[in-house]
Amino acid sequence: MSSCAADKLRLELLPVGANDHVAVWSDSSGAYGGTCGSTLWAASTSLVEWLSRDEQRHHRRLFEGRSVIELGSGLGFAGLALALLGARRVLLTDLPRQQPLLERNLAANLPECSHASTAALQWGSPLPAPWYGVSWDLVVATDVVYDEDCVAALASTLLDLCCRGRDGRTTRALLALPDRSEFAASPRGEEDPAAERAADYFRLFALLPTMRVQRLGRMTSEEAGTCESEVHIFLLTPAASSPRTSRHRETRATTARDASTPYRRALYKVR
Repeated sequence: MSSCAADKLRLELLPVGANDHVAVWSDSSGAYGGTCGSTLWAASTSLVEWLSRDEQRHHRRLFEGRSVIELGSGLGFAGLALALLGARRVLLTDLPRQQPLLERNLAANLPECSHASTAALQWGSPLPAPWYGVSWDLVVATDVVYDEDCVAALASTLLDLCCRGRDGRTTRALLALPDRSEFAASPRGEEDPAAERAADYFRLFALLPTMRVQRLGRMTSEEAGTCESEVHIFLLTPAASSPRTSRHRETRATTARDASTPYRRALYKVR
């Protein structure tokens, strides 16, 4: 990284719980060479704030003393916050070009930490060694449904990671997603009044037929600091018969635009 690029970074100290904070370096200029994840997105701060509330302490059992993998980590704020809040092990993942900034934030908060790491991951591809085949207790992701062309690959990765293992371990996913409606009205562009009102994340849920989707809570636009969008927190749990097998090959071959019937069903399966 050049000194010129380093000069354009911005440092923020963001609260975590009652007594901790995470130091976050961001790069709104793009000089660091990262992705759209080089700036702080409201869904990540919303999730951490929501989990830090006293009334949500029972939900912290999802990650306290457990292993966590974050998808689309960006600056790594959510994953780093969970590490401070009690996660036993955390892996922050994003595209290769996002790694320098992600690693900088890890070093700024948990230097020489043995229970937090970073790894490059392209959705739809397996994790690299030494993480390939590792089981996780919780998958975390915030504001990851922003590109219609990436939804199928994201679904494939979620299905690969979330499973009920033979050892009794169940890998769940905790997602914080804004209720934007920017994708096409329906996967095939058909006129569908119900789909026109649906948030984009239903496109993802349509590609997760083996997952039970539960809405845990929400942050209003005022609480989240967004102009219009609320941020909704979802828990995804694999069905009882969802071991990690080749059952996801069909999902990998399916694009979001091929899923019009499941898309309509997904509008009604969220509890």
